[in-house]
Amino acid sequence: MSLDELLALHEEITVLARSGMPLAAGLLEVATDLPGRLRGLAQQLGHHLEQGRSIDDALAQIPNVPPFYRAVVAVGARTGRLPAALEGLTSNLRQWIELRRSIGLVSFYPLLVLTLTGVLASILLPRVYVSLAAFDRSTFGVEIDRFPASFLTKSSY
Repeated sequence: MSLDELLALHEEITVLARSGMPLAAGLLEVATDLPGRLRGLAQQLGHHLEQGRSIDDALAQIPNVPPFYRAVVAVGARTGRLPAALEGLTSNLRQWIELRRSIGLVSFYPLLVLTLTGVLASILLPRVYVSLAAFDRSTFGVEIDRFPASFLTKSSY
């Protein structure tokens, strides 16, 4: 379950809990309006609740639900303050999603710079080396032989 899916399912559960509607019936009803995989998750959760399981047991049956989410929902359900627990979790989930997106965007630029630097270095350094070797040969009569001959023949013009 992705964080975006968790947030969408979480918002549906929050609305149902706040309205006082039974979660099992509400999730099964809401599931018909949800897209693809989210529909399946809501139906699964609704069916587990319909069978009489507690919400934390039902969430445990759904793959990839983060343990922190199950723990907060379990505490909210046990204390009778599920809507309050869910509302508090909404802003945390949104911040977490935003943080992951920001990290992805921030790490893209350095990776791009490193990649371009490597490509440019692999293109330009052999040419600079060949030019310097020719300059040293013609000016000072000195041969530079620090690199293998195959390196020079592949990189020469």
